[in-house]
Amino acid sequence: MARAFDAYPHKWGLKQPDTNIDHRRVPNLMTFFERQGASLAVTQDARDYKPGDLVTWDLNSQMTHIGVVVNVPSDADPNRLLIVLSDGRPYDHDYGDARYAREDTREALRQARLDGITPFCITIDRDSEAELRDLYGEVGYTIIDDVLTLPERMPAIYRRLTT
Repeated sequence: MARAFDAYPHKWGLKQPDTNIDHRRVPNLMTFFERQGASLAVTQDARDYKPGDLVTWDLNSQMTHIGVVVNVPSDADPNRLLIVLSDGRPYDHDYGDARYAREDTREALRQARLDGITPFCITIDRDSEAELRDLYGEVGYTIIDDVLTLPERMPAIYRRLTT
């Protein structure tokens, strides 16, 4: 970025690269992949993506996300998990009508289940419990009180999902 700073998004009002965060900002990663010729074409065919591929989404001008493509289950590891770290709401403040966001989320979770993937949500928002129960089911989510405890809680969460 230091050599081509002007080629990157200027959403943060910086005059020079910020080595503390720039490598983690999804719009910067999207630009980096494009500049390196490493961007994949967006398709609806899962076969176009390989395990280990990084996939970025630009859902609208304010909301980007990144994920990693994972393998299909094997005899050694039959568990396919989709662990969602969320603020507890299936929409951003600028998404528009929240009903559409809930239904989009519900459909994505339904499709994941049909594909043999177990969705599970982790949040810190106690006020969203009714919505989480509606989307993920009685046992498809957990609420933690302090996000800083997530690293120590993950092994127990993983055991709960895989045993």
